[in-house]
Amino acid sequence: MVHGGPYPASTNFGATSVGTLAIRRFLRPVCYQNVPEDLLPDDLA
Repeated sequence: MVHGGPYPASTNFGATSVGTLAIRRFLRPVCYQNVPEDLLPDDLA
């Protein structure tokens, strides 16, 4: 099965847009620098 198409789809089996690790291709880091403590998520407060 080929899942080709525009980025991030790919025919490269090492960089597929489907599968259990595919969501990592869309993740982005989030910075909470200088955010007031009462606005932080509970896990960070």
